[in-house]
Amino acid sequence: MRKQFSRIFLSAAVFLMGCTNNSDSHASAGNDTLHFLVPRDSMGIEMGDPRYMFGSIGALCTFPDGRIGVLDRTTGIVSFYTHAGEYEGEFAPLGSGPGEFMHPAQLGCDESGNIMITSANDRKIAWFSPTFELLSETVGTSADMFGPVRSCPAPDLGCIAISTVIQRPDSMGMEVALYRGSDQPVAVYRRRLAPADRSSGFQNTTNILFTVDRDGTVFIADRSTDAFSIACCTSAGDTLFLIDEPYEPERRTDEEIEVLRERARQNWISATGSPAGFSYEPPEYHYSMRDLSCDGAGRLWVRASADPSRLRVYDKSGTFLYDCSLRMPDWQETRDWTIIINPWGIVACTSDPELFPVVYMMEEIIEIVPRSE
Repeated sequence: MRKQFSRIFLSAAVFLMGCTNNSDSHASAGNDTLHFLVPRDSMGIEMGDPRYMFGSIGALCTFPDGRIGVLDRTTGIVSFYTHAGEYEGEFAPLGSGPGEFMHPAQLGCDESGNIMITSANDRKIAWFSPTFELLSETVGTSADMFGPVRSCPAPDLGCIAISTVIQRPDSMGMEVALYRGSDQPVAVYRRRLAPADRSSGFQNTTNILFTVDRDGTVFIADRSTDAFSIACCTSAGDTLFLIDEPYEPERRTDEEIEVLRERARQNWISATGSPAGFSYEPPEYHYSMRDLSCDGAGRLWVRASADPSRLRVYDKSGTFLYDCSLRMPDWQETRDWTIIINPWGIVACTSDPELFPVVYMMEEIIEIVPRSE
């Protein structure tokens, strides 16, 4: 009952699988080497077998054995599928006790196949064995910290998370830190503060992007509209090097600004029950980066914000390798794709599908084409 995806190859090009760090090795004189992320298969249907009908995809994760985990935001259930997309089973950690969530939101794993689930609403980070036994749990208790808003698994059942922080009496912002079995951070990588307000406007100036390699190396960047700068840090927080590149700010269209404003308004109503008091002005310019990810080769993937179909790829030393373009099916009529890259694979879905949710299993391909004269 999987939805099969048919890939169309361009006859004028040659496709090579299994990209290496040295992309030029595939090129020859007179040819250009182009990199793409494309679906190799997909799963998800509009009607039929309920195991392949996704209500609202909250999180995706590729596991070391090739399985794919799908966290359904509607049900709170994590469903597991083989590398080929065949249903295997599910895990439903629902409740209010140890290892249970009222609103599970994020999903991750480690090299042993242990499962990490986190939730800002539950203020909880939990690790489970591949057989769903609770291994570790961190529950937030501070009145001045709310999170994890986003999270990445770290070695030794750790979690690097970004949380909203309140610095009384008049500041608030975001903090990225490493947690391991306690709500007291092992390391704090970055904190950004701004004057407090009741809207989500403070996030425009304090948001932080981050990712972690499987050896614990952390990449972190301020989400900025006028700079492109990424710091590489040890797990203890010591800076190893910086990736700084020139960046020309790109203005958002009026339509893009209105979409962001309405999205923030709906979030405000969901949180407060009323539009009263809502005040938010989206940034005039696009951010230089949308998200950061690390793959199994230790490469850093940086996704653009103004053009979310473009990713810049760097090696572990911060050297730029190549640009990679996202090639997705047109029938869902969206540019708002969620791309999840981890050491064991790449999966994707659209945040707001026109018809019904589909999970795409992705692969990187190289296309060699004659260079234009």
